[in-house]
Amino acid sequence: MSKKSQRRYFYLKNSMHVEEYLKCQNDPVYFITTYVMIPHPIRGKINFGLFPFQVALLMKWMSVKYSVILKPRQMGVSTLVSAYALWYALFHPFKFITMISIKESVAKAMLRKIKIMYSNLPDFLQMEVINGGAEGIGTADRIAWCNGSEITASSATENAGRSEALSLLVMDEVAFQRYASGIWSSAQPTLSTGGRAILLSTAFGVGNFFHETYMGAVAGLNDFKALRLQWQMHPERNVEWYNHQYGALGAKRVAQEIDCDFLQSGFNVFDMAKIKAIEDRLLETPLIKEEEGGRFKMYFDYNRDHRYFIGADIATGRSRDYSAFSIFDEKGKEYACFKGQIGIAAFSELLMKWGKHYGWATLAPEANAIGEGVIQNIQNANYPNIYNMVSGVRRIDEYDYRESTVYGWMTTGKSRNDMITTMDDDLGDDSVEMNNPFFVNEAYTFVYSGISNKPVALGKELGRSSYNSMYEDEDRGGIYTDDAILAACIGNKVRKVPVKYNGAPLPFA
Repeated sequence: MSKKSQRRYFYLKNSMHVEEYLKCQNDPVYFITTYVMIPHPIRGKINFGLFPFQVALLMKWMSVKYSVILKPRQMGVSTLVSAYALWYALFHPFKFITMISIKESVAKAMLRKIKIMYSNLPDFLQMEVINGGAEGIGTADRIAWCNGSEITASSATENAGRSEALSLLVMDEVAFQRYASGIWSSAQPTLSTGGRAILLSTAFGVGNFFHETYMGAVAGLNDFKALRLQWQMHPERNVEWYNHQYGALGAKRVAQEIDCDFLQSGFNVFDMAKIKAIEDRLLETPLIKEEEGGRFKMYFDYNRDHRYFIGADIATGRSRDYSAFSIFDEKGKEYACFKGQIGIAAFSELLMKWGKHYGWATLAPEANAIGEGVIQNIQNANYPNIYNMVSGVRRIDEYDYRESTVYGWMTTGKSRNDMITTMDDDLGDDSVEMNNPFFVNEAYTFVYSGISNKPVALGKELGRSSYNSMYEDEDRGGIYTDDAILAACIGNKVRKVPVKYNGAPLPFA
């Protein structure tokens, strides 16, 4: 028996220490507030006095299997979970605890914090550490004790969380972890024998694993218990502190790190407060017609006093992309929308059906690639009103220039940016009224790409294999899409551009 184990055995022979040991074993709040010391940047080494919200968190971690916590910065939650992990390991034999953070240095810092806590405990609460050197406590990424328990720390790599049997998984700043979904998928089977999981993070936009897990927990759609902390819960925070943070960090960072606001954090293309307002309004806006198995939704019917425009984004119907269209009047009110996987011929018929219904609306299908097939079908059916777009100017001679036009909407880098910017501006000043749940759903994951900095659906530029490991799981069934957004942007742009008719008279009823 080591000298430390001998001292511990001697102390525990004294009834006073036995009673104290049992108090610590049965009550993590008592253990932490009485014996755990933590480093403070100004005050040095201090006792870890818990605030009421931290006590409530501890009680929740002990009572639920999986918890997901949305938190502001500087709330001491990472320190609290480190103390909880130490208590769990010391007083529960053969517990395997893994703590995963965004970087290796951050993960090791969490373990160092645990080592400081442990090294400052009285001898009767310590036990022999069986790994590491004679002078140290464990290694840089692992502490193992003689009771069979151990704590490991690792960065959020593809292989993190793989273990024979985890007793406790802690994932810190999950929203920023690139492989969070894969880590959870790998770790979950190892937790099935009774293990617990604690997921912590500040907000970082929507559509990532943390956002989906948290929102799913709020809606009761998964096994997690959602907990949201407010900065006001911290007794040392006040309005003056908040205003100082606002001045130092700016609105975007404050939304992310202080206000726990998913909508304003991240790098979404559209103002997410506007998108949320549309979503809330649609909950109270009744549909007047729904067809195509719910894929076509009509909110307002044809009014002969208005002109109508239909923007359409086109897919083959066989891939993971969707075909979509949006119907606008000239004032920017969206009347109806569609999104679904459908063949080119069927989509052509659907466009003409609703184009005719809305007074022979101007059809503006995307003219790129397979869109040419849709336009050809519409022309062959003698539909009288297809949008013409100037695609360039050709010089005939010194005095004569001729415009080159195409039927439909030709998407180029310039025109794509123009139509998305126009939609963003129109949403900002309320000059467009969106009534499209497909658009709203896609807007939450329509972001500026970290690769090209252009607006795309989340993960669309990463490539299939990379995307699978970063964002996708089996239930989602594919990458995020932006088809409804592009269709709406085309329709909104076309309604504002002078229309070149085909020359045939419009057969208005």
